[in-house]
Amino acid sequence: QKGVEQSAILSITFNKDYKVSSIAARVVKPNGSSTDLGSSDFHQTSIYKRGGVELKRTSFSFPNLQPGDVVEYKWIEEIVDEYFSRYNFICQAEVPTREYTIDVQGARTDFDLMWFNCSNVERQPKGKKIVIRNLPPFVEEPMMPPENEFRGWMTIIFSHPYMRFYKNDSAWQMLGENLAEDYRLTITANKTVQAKAKELSAGATEPNEQLARLYAFSQTMKNFSWANADSVLAQKKKRDAEDNYQTPATTMDRGGGYPGDIDRLFAGLARASGFEVRRAISADRETKLSIKTPRGWIFTDRNSVAVKVGDQWRFYSPGHPLVPAGLNSEKDAGATAYICDEKKSFFSAIPFPRAEQTQTRRTGNFALDEEGNLDGTVELQLGGLAAVRLRDRWWNQSDDEITKNLREVLAERLPTAELSEVKLENRSDTSRPLQVNYTVRVPGYATSIGTRLAFAPNFFEVNTKETFTAEHRQFPIFFDFAKQEHDDIRITLPEGFTLDGASAPAPVGTPGEANHASYTLKYSGKTRMLSYERHHVLANDGIVQFQAESYDVLKRLLGRIYGSDTHQLVIKPKAVPAVTSPAIS
Repeated sequence: QKGVEQSAILSITFNKDYKVSSIAARVVKPNGSSTDLGSSDFHQTSIYKRGGVELKRTSFSFPNLQPGDVVEYKWIEEIVDEYFSRYNFICQAEVPTREYTIDVQGARTDFDLMWFNCSNVERQPKGKKIVIRNLPPFVEEPMMPPENEFRGWMTIIFSHPYMRFYKNDSAWQMLGENLAEDYRLTITANKTVQAKAKELSAGATEPNEQLARLYAFSQTMKNFSWANADSVLAQKKKRDAEDNYQTPATTMDRGGGYPGDIDRLFAGLARASGFEVRRAISADRETKLSIKTPRGWIFTDRNSVAVKVGDQWRFYSPGHPLVPAGLNSEKDAGATAYICDEKKSFFSAIPFPRAEQTQTRRTGNFALDEEGNLDGTVELQLGGLAAVRLRDRWWNQSDDEITKNLREVLAERLPTAELSEVKLENRSDTSRPLQVNYTVRVPGYATSIGTRLAFAPNFFEVNTKETFTAEHRQFPIFFDFAKQEHDDIRITLPEGFTLDGASAPAPVGTPGEANHASYTLKYSGKTRMLSYERHHVLANDGIVQFQAESYDVLKRLLGRIYGSDTHQLVIKPKAVPAVTSPAIS
């Protein structure tokens, strides 16, 4: 039955630049009869589009699928075998895998097959065919590291013939030296760039301020990978016709470029200002955490600008328009970077942003009526990585699409909620918090208990799911990022009601601890105003990774916070004063 549920809708995801053909699927019944899907049963959609990269998905389903049925589907995909390109395959599914085979029929360049987290592997002569057998099911757990660290998968890597002469550490060093020399030559600042660096740095009292100014100026350039406006089409076309790197001076002159061009402009400005600057390469943190392996360089598809401030290297990505200075995106924070140097390259960790760098402020002003319905207004202010995540998700969406998404997300917690008057501010201004305002009505927000009403004072935590519920844990714990949350809620209670033995939610931990939450609850009988405040800090010490052995401790801690976050209050009708009859003489 689990297989039926998981196979109800299947899909094939692919890059639009790869040719996909001959898609076919069928279901074979236990009696041997089979049903093939027709061409009208396959539905293709675009699921991601940015900077010339587009991912497509073909989905299909089988009617009346039953336990015991055999589902089969196949397709032909021609992938690009350019130098140093790679293609990944997931071997381990949510159900047991009896056999998984990769057979490379042909390639124009040198290639190699590598597998990870697979034990029973048979490699046939010349490495063209790999057979993997008897993989157990892969069961994803909440808040875990990138699944590629633990799930069975393979990659085919296409390389240049000269890589035959380099092995392990020597390949790393050769790569670092070549990239470092190339970077030094391509970030050279001419007199115009030098003058701009001097102008931007004037009056800056310390290095961080100076670099922030250079970073902000670099991000004023039109980003060809993110801008879809007609105004940049001609510039993009001219840039695409060029084979060489765009110099910092050219980027300034054109007023735009691709992310790498904008990175090099910032690097050139920083170098002209007297900073040591290097190119740093890393893997996408959401795919692979560490590249410190003999051939880890094949996963380095992320770039950042490493700048030495004092005795520390700091990492900048001005080519990502949603990431402000002093912050690294989720794809980079916590990853291992390779800093390329012409003499001796080296590894360095890209630090996680501190909790105070990602702050969320949620404000609500509500009124609860005697029927238990809630009406009010909400203001959300998101900073740091919380803002980067939403801005990225909303980048190509209209206000109407975002409003629809907000309604869907809220309906998952509060199915009766009615959202209106949505207002979005600072969608692209990374110097200010991303702000969302809306009006909301929630019929039946409070539950009737006879003449009493029970409700949770924290509107933002009602019906949320507890993070950890399983008894046991297999994989390490990995929180997305450290953060601080501040909730400030005001609820006017219905006339004629008062609190029934109310108490504030229990605090968890103390302000000095890495993970803690505190609550304040006040009530004014005169105005019938209930005031609720919540302050929650996750990973204040910057530690977001824990071994599976820490699961029980974290589960208990977050369980206590969850209990306090969803704490309920009860209100009751006020007692009616007894009427005393006048004495009769």
